[in-house]
Amino acid sequence: MNKVILTLVALIGFASSSVALAASTYIANLSSDDVTALSYTASQYDFTLGNDSQLNFQNDINTVFNLNSSNIWTEASKYDKDAGADGNGLTVTADEGWTSGAWSFIGELSTPFVIVIKASNAFSAYLFENIPSLTNVSGSFEVAFVKGENTPSLSHMTLYTTSNAPSVIIPPVPVPAALWLFAPALIGMLGFRRRKNA
Repeated sequence: MNKVILTLVALIGFASSSVALAASTYIANLSSDDVTALSYTASQYDFTLGNDSQLNFQNDINTVFNLNSSNIWTEASKYDKDAGADGNGLTVTADEGWTSGAWSFIGELSTPFVIVIKASNAFSAYLFENIPSLTNVSGSFEVAFVKGENTPSLSHMTLYTTSNAPSVIIPPVPVPAALWLFAPALIGMLGFRRRKNA
């Protein structure tokens, strides 16, 4: 009887842990039009578990999207659902569940740029490139992944912009004057040696 009860308890514990595991599984169904900037859609997108700010995602953008390593990414602006706008131009208005809505950025925006949608403990990143510079941009967004069976609500949206690393110009190294004087002397000695051997 005790063995039967322990077996039932173990099975119930296993079943509840399986349900908990299934509830924490993410399914991403991303597409290029989950986030728009005016009439433009993303050229690439990616899904990652975690928080972009805590993971220092700006350091990984070049790798994630296979971009030129000379791009230096910075967090240009962030809108947090609870704290609101950071004052750097990005604002968000969303539906009641904070799973879709509109965003806008006041200021000039040149490509490439990345918009991150963070919800629950995961985020999707959308790369916009090869479009003209934009001023006072607006667009739409949608959280395009589910956790368990539910679409999590937006936690924050982050806008990352880039600048190219300054080109390092290495000036030509001047040949010292002593080398110019030494070269004819060396050629002369080689010529003298040839005459001596002949």
